[in-house]
Amino acid sequence: MARDPELIKLRDRRIREVFERMRSKRVAGKRVYTTEYILHHISTEHVFVSTKVVERVVYGK
Repeated sequence: MARDPELIKLRDRRIREVFERMRSKRVAGKRVYTTEYILHHISTEHVFVSTKVVERVVYGK
């Protein structure tokens, strides 16, 4: 149990990194992915938590 806060910090950092990487990808000056797609993709492909948790981490809600 002592490592739980450490693992949560690592998970949150990974979520933010993937979000920023996908959000900054552009073609001809326009974003490739929508915000909804990015949140869903992170929650199902990267960290396997709900979309609400990903929103909380990214937006600080």
